[in-house]
Amino acid sequence: MAKWPSSAGGKGFKPVIDKIHAMGLKVGIHTLRGSVSAAAIAAKSPILGTKYTVDQIATTGCSWNKGWYAVNMSHPAAQPWFDSVYGQYAEWGVDLIKNDCIFAQNMAADNIKAVSAAITKSGREMTYSLSPGGENNIPKLVADAKDIAASVNIYRITGDWHGGNMEHHFAVAAAMSQAGLIGGATFNSMGSFPDLDMLNPYHNASSDPNFKAQMTLWAINRSPLIYGADIRYASSADDFALLTNAAVLAVSAASSENRPVPIKDATREANTVTWTAKGANGEVYVAFIKRAQVATTATVSFAELGMPPGTKGCAVRDLWAGKTVAPAAGMAASWAQPGGAGYDGAMFSLTKCK
Repeated sequence: MAKWPSSAGGKGFKPVIDKIHAMGLKVGIHTLRGSVSAAAIAAKSPILGTKYTVDQIATTGCSWNKGWYAVNMSHPAAQPWFDSVYGQYAEWGVDLIKNDCIFAQNMAADNIKAVSAAITKSGREMTYSLSPGGENNIPKLVADAKDIAASVNIYRITGDWHGGNMEHHFAVAAAMSQAGLIGGATFNSMGSFPDLDMLNPYHNASSDPNFKAQMTLWAINRSPLIYGADIRYASSADDFALLTNAAVLAVSAASSENRPVPIKDATREANTVTWTAKGANGEVYVAFIKRAQVATTATVSFAELGMPPGTKGCAVRDLWAGKTVAPAAGMAASWAQPGGAGYDGAMFSLTKCK
């Protein structure tokens, strides 16, 4: 009450959320495990519509935040608990739920599915997002993702990332693609997508080229583009250009068949990560992410992209530069990949192929 005087009279966050909605913005809240707090357990808080109390349904705690617990789904009051909590959030007008300490290494699949059911029952379409990832056993992570993908919109597949080596990102993104999980399941009207973690220039990317590499990989994977900083204080004008490039955002928003391109040449594979996807209007997208520290030309052939035999050329547009380019002779797309340390990225659209 002292912090949120507008919540007086049982109004909760609704007055605040109504004001935020009036500004044209949306509201998300951060929850932990099964939303059962140590304080509610100690108080033996009643569960709406039942004869039970919160302490009777609490089970495993969060490993890194001891004040929050999962729910024992075998208890008769378990689903009513979730229905009451998420019904309350729906009444307030919440748009996004960030449910933490519940996926991958903290997996509680039955709680995730119960939250999903409660959101559906509430009648309000809320984006349902899970974290953290942090599971280095990629086959197990894929199995966990398959288990819950149809129940959520967003699920983190990496731990908290603060920059540096992206090789785990390359590997886990490829695994999610191969499992058909990029936009492959559907929860409410918004689909379901693996999340490579937030975007935060100069915190998890050390330069504009590094951030362009991150944006390139995230977009071609359709990983949610969540900016994890104060947008009023972006580090440079280039950051805004990278965050708001309409052609690249279209790849993130509406591409399909997103997959890594198998490159049989070991040197090319070592120098560059190559991905492709199909566009909503028949485009073929190609993404290159620089690995090598030496300058080289990244290339991909028509055959490597799976184009029909006999394809000789396409109209090629550099999406980051916003201009038409001519690829290397005989190649579907190419990029004069710069040298030097650190990652970089390039993205192209191919149209009018014949």
